[in-house]
Formats: sequence, C-alpha cells, structure tokens
Amino acid sequence: MATGQDMTPYGWAPVGQRLLKEYADESTPAETTPTMRFAKTWGEIKGMQTMKHLLGLAVDHMRLLHAVDTFPRGGLCQGPNLKESLRRYERLWLPMLATLQQSSPEGYSQLVPPLDIAFLWHLHRLQPEAYAADCAELKGRDGRRVTNTLHVSQQQAFAFTDGQGPAGAKTAALWAKFHPQEPFYPPAPPGSQTANFRSYLSADVAAVAVRMPVFLHQLLRACYNQRAFLGRAVDRYAKFLLLKKHHLELQHPIPPLDVALMWATHMSCSGAYAADCDQLLSRLFLDLPGAGASPWLERDLSGPWRFHFKDTQRAWDDEFNEPFLVHGSGYVPLDSPHPAESLINPQVLALYEDSPPAAAAGAKGSQGSWRAGAHALYLLFLKKPNLLRQIQQQIYEEELARNPAAAGAAAAAVAAAVAKPEPVPVKKKKSNGGLF
Repeated sequence: MATGQDMTPYGWAPVGQRLLKEYADESTPAETTPTMRFAKTWGEIKGMQTMKHLLGLAVDHMRLLHAVDTFPRGGLCQGPNLKESLRRYERLWLPMLATLQQSSPEGYSQLVPPLDIAFLWHLHRLQPEAYAADCAELKGRDGRRVTNTLHVSQQQAFAFTDGQGPAGAKTAALWAKFHPQEPFYPPAPPGSQTANFRSYLSADVAAVAVRMPVFLHQLLRACYNQRAFLGRAVDRYAKFLLLKKHHLELQHPIPPLDVALMWATHMSCSGAYAADCDQLLSRLFLDLPGAGASPWLERDLSGPWRFHFKDTQRAWDDEFNEPFLVHGSGYVPLDSPHPAESLINPQVLALYEDSPPAAAAGAKGSQGSWRAGAHALYLLFLKKPNLLRQIQQQIYEEELARNPAAAGAAAAAVAAAVAKPEPVPVKKKKSNGGLF
C-alpha cells in the first residue's frame, strides 16, 4: 500500500492517479524465487549494487518524466522546443563536460543539468552503443578528444535543477563561464540558432523523445505510486535478466511495462549498467536495433516485436510458472486521455501550448501538444491542494477494509497527515493574473 511518505516524491501524481480506477489494481502477488538450477545467477543479479537502489532510482526517473510533461510552450517532446533543447545539449552541455573531464576524470560528476538537458541526456544514454560512440567524438576546448565515455552516477542520472541549491548554483556558474550568452534555465524560445541547427549525433535522440509521452502515459496509474508494486517490478526485472543470460534462443527479449521501467532506469545509470552487463553477460544488453524504437511503446502497431514478445512470454512461463503480464503492465493508448484532463478547464490546459488562444479554440476533444497527462495532474493539484490528504484517508480506509491486520502501519502516517490543520484561505482581491 502506498503511504503518504511513499507518494511524496511524486508531488501531484497521486491526486490524478487515484482517479484511474479502471486502470488500478493494487493487489501484489507473492514473489517467487527461480529454480535452484539458476540459484548462482539469481544471487549475482540480486547482489548488484544498482539492483539494491533501483526502486528509488525508478521513482526519480518517473519524477523527471513528470516534470518534462509539465513544461510549457508546447512541451519538450516535439517541435521547435525539442530542437532547441537538442541544440543546447549537443552544442553546449556535452562540450562543457568534455572540457571538464579532461581536467579531471570526475570533473563533471557533481554537476546537475537544467530540465531540458537532463531529459535529453537521459534519452541519449538509453542508446548505450551510440552514446559511447558520440562521447568518443567529443572534443574539449583544447581540441583533444575525451578518453572515456561520460558516464553518470546514480545520484546524477535523473537530477535536474533551475540553478538553485549548492549543486545547481555551481552548475549555473560554470555554464555562465562557458556560455555567457546562453541562459541556463529556462531555455530561451527557439530562434535562428534553432532553425539552423543540425544534429551530428549517431543516436537519434529526437526519435526517442517523441515516444516518451507514450511511455509516461502508461505510468500514470495508481500502482506506479505503490512501493510494493515497484519492489515486485525490480524482482521481475531481475528475472528478465536471468532469462537473457540462460535462454540464448531469445534473440530480442521484450519486457512488459513494469519491467521496461526498471530496465530503462538501470540503462540510464550508464556506468553501473555497463559494469553490471559485463559482469553478468560479458556484453551490453541492448534494445531492438533502430533509432530508439522501443517496442513496448508501439503495441498498437504491427511489427517483428510481436514474435519476440511471445517468445519472451513463453520462456517466462516455462521458467517461472507465474504470469508474465500483471495488472499495471498492459498498454494504454495515448488517445485514451488521462481522467484528470476532464477535470481541468480546456482553456487552462491550453496555456501549456505555444499559442494559447488558438489551442484553446481547438482544445475541446483534442490535445494540442504531445503530452502524457502529468500536466493535468499538476494543475489539479494546484486547484485542490487538500485533495491529497483526502486521498490518503481513502487509501487507508480501503486497505483497512481489505486487510485489517496490515493497515496499522499506514494508520500513523495518514493520521499525522489528517491531523494537520487545514490551511486558512486568505481572501484576496480578484485579479486577472490567477489561473483559478
């Protein structure tokens, strides 16, 4: 069960996710351990340091994607904003890291990028071979190429900043030194530099960015706020790695959604992922070939992934004798809007678009930008901040009715939240500047 403490990293997320009754199933079947013939491999996988922290990293991963989905001006996953962010990442951020790495191997490890760059850096690392090749082509200010792939630490993998805080202020100061004419955050609106920009990366980062709202749309379900569900997803990912090692007939194993979240989280921690793959498989474990064409995001299309998915499911059933697809791991089409969107005035949602008046005129029955729905959750939270307390109470009551013995642990957290006095609304003179 998700407590108030478990939900805190998501901020607004639980508000709308509890509205997804038709998607949610909070039952968590007991974990099963693989057969003893793979006991040694199972111990190796479960002993990896990354696996011990993967649940928390997955929360940070989803937090980054939620923040990206709330970016205004048409969003970061399409159009001129995506191109401008890619220009900032490729022409400004990577050369700065290359210069810092040449002065010290760990010279960039304490830096935290702004949101748009953090997003594209994450997507770039989801193509490990291309990312390593692109890093090998980087040059510092002195013209020398970098000597190693620009791997990230677990703390750095999904972090982002607006320039505040110790790490953010340090990064913003270095940015100003390297690029005095470029804003750190927020990025400037796309201009002539954006129009003239052409990417030379071997990784097709833009193609992955376009698919990310589809991926996040799957994660806007109540179960992805529950520690028990995410913990089970980590165990299922460990079994997926076991299949990759011992079932050589699986040319391209395809995971269900909960496992895919953990795989992408692990892969984005590029240094740890490379080391873990080398230890377990003696090679990198990659996605299907192509420009980030992750098959779990395209289940409504025909393609070879269907055969690989069925092969993976068959091997899973034979090996573990448990369901391959569980509640929360199925596909939700992007044209099925998040319920939170129906609770927000279309004119308010239209403020996220590049041209609000035009977007508002066509907002009814259509979505202007390529978004998953987290922006609507955020607006709903701003509109009804006390709703989170009510939802925590509802979760506790549902758990108490289902399992009285297990509900005691949640009672204290919920009671503490409910005991807090309701904020006294401050009467203000009406103005045209507020959203609500």
